[in-house]
Amino acid sequence: MRQDEDGESYLQNLPLDEVLELIDWASGFDVTAPKKSSVNAAVPTTRRILEFQDRYLTSKTSFTAYDASEGALYVLFLLCLALHPDAPGIFAVDSFDHAMHPRLARETTKLFCKTILEQDKTVFVTTHNPLVLDGLDLMNDDIRLFAVNKSRKSGHTSLQRIQVTKELMDSGYSLSRLWTEGRLGGVPNL
Repeated sequence: MRQDEDGESYLQNLPLDEVLELIDWASGFDVTAPKKSSVNAAVPTTRRILEFQDRYLTSKTSFTAYDASEGALYVLFLLCLALHPDAPGIFAVDSFDHAMHPRLARETTKLFCKTILEQDKTVFVTTHNPLVLDGLDLMNDDIRLFAVNKSRKSGHTSLQRIQVTKELMDSGYSLSRLWTEGRLGGVPNL
């Protein structure tokens, strides 16, 4: 359904099949009015809530976002930012991989980048999760990787673009491994 309060359809461009591959336990989801049968009366709700259908439940019972994993909700949040027509054309997401399994973060990164490029938006994301890097297509010049460093002497912060060569990409090592080994920069000097 995915409609706002006025009945207007939104996020019609949401790649539902790809989203359901990421949230593999869900067979579907909907935005709907809260029901007494699905939300505890003591829980404050908005006029519309998110309901999921679990592919492993034998009944058609759905459950709300209050009961879903935080990682699944964050995937939907990121795609809403990417697709919503009222979202800004440029924004930042701190801790992009928040509450996600590392492999989910990698696959979400791929879908998020594809969607952002299709929407012609610019996004800055931060992460400490190496697998997020494996979701980046750094051979595409529209997708860039930067390292933020702080000088031990002055405390000044600097930004450095990390450019990877085709030879480095063809080395047989993933970006995550290259990063954690310190071959890309952007790691503490420990």
